[in-house]
Amino acid sequence: LNYDTLLVNFYAPWCAHSKAMAPTVGSTARLLGELRSQGLPVNVGVGKVNVDLSTELKEIHNIKSYPTLKIIKLDRTATTPDAPPLSTPYPGPTDTASALTAHLVSTLDAYHQLHVIDAHAAAGRFLGLVTAMDGLQHDDDNSAPLPPIVVSTAKNEALSKEVAELLLSGSAVVFVAATKNTTNAEMVLKGIDESYDTSRHVSTIENKIFVRSPVNGGILETEVSGRDGESLARWVMGAIWPTISRFDPSSSQGDIIRSGVIGGLMLLVADEKDFLHSDWLGALEVTADAYRGEAHFLYANEDEPRIGPIVQLASVTSFPAVVLISLLREFPPQTVVGGAHINAANLGTLLVNARRFNEEL
Repeated sequence: LNYDTLLVNFYAPWCAHSKAMAPTVGSTARLLGELRSQGLPVNVGVGKVNVDLSTELKEIHNIKSYPTLKIIKLDRTATTPDAPPLSTPYPGPTDTASALTAHLVSTLDAYHQLHVIDAHAAAGRFLGLVTAMDGLQHDDDNSAPLPPIVVSTAKNEALSKEVAELLLSGSAVVFVAATKNTTNAEMVLKGIDESYDTSRHVSTIENKIFVRSPVNGGILETEVSGRDGESLARWVMGAIWPTISRFDPSSSQGDIIRSGVIGGLMLLVADEKDFLHSDWLGALEVTADAYRGEAHFLYANEDEPRIGPIVQLASVTSFPAVVLISLLREFPPQTVVGGAHINAANLGTLLVNARRFNEEL
């Protein structure tokens, strides 16, 4: 095999769900091949295993239901090459081939790094990667959304690297490029947003960070001078995310919540019907507007299964409740505001106290 990573579909030929999944997995293999044909380093393959014919593999990889998608990393330096490779469950979306492909490509180890695009050819490869991701589509599914793109023209290369490391450790689905060559930066910015004004003077492009995200409706920018990597990373996350959104465990929100690296999470948890006739969402929106970039502001139904570990971590015993978790890495997760105390003033106080707590560490 010439791949470093495999997506393997463990299926049963008699299973209706397996039959429904087969076209999506097949289209994913085709889309990955198209990306490779464009010269992109997408070193991931797709395979399938009929569990009725391969009971040994079924046991090795602990397959309990069908279909099951697993990720297998192929270690060519293993001291025991005959040993079966370990597999992990595929954690991403499976509704369309384009979404599945986008998740696979954006989480490859090859992209967990800063793309330096000082050379014209390197800038072209980066632009080819993101435009190829934007164009992923299949006859019966929609285009995969272009992942958030960050372009840094910071004069301090170490600062660009720090921002990239913070972002990539907080969310797998983000592409970060850095260059001190404003011509290359301009080419990439124009490539990812045709409406970007390329007539701007060089002085308005250098030493900045630009963000293009599906939710921000264009390219946002901020000055780099006088700011550290963590504050810039928080600004980027505030630009990428909408001010307040419903919790979506299948998106990169889940990665950010689990990592707790960038900013923090302010999560309103309540019964679904309560959102329709309460001021709680309004309080969250006011706080989000005032403290954009300080935290991620989400709301979720208390019955959402993946919310369970979060509220347990914060020792929530009744709903509604607002939980603040992992602000700037160190803030303790048990801070909770509930019931009548959910208002913008109290939520703002939570964030201010969390910031002060971290400054004292």
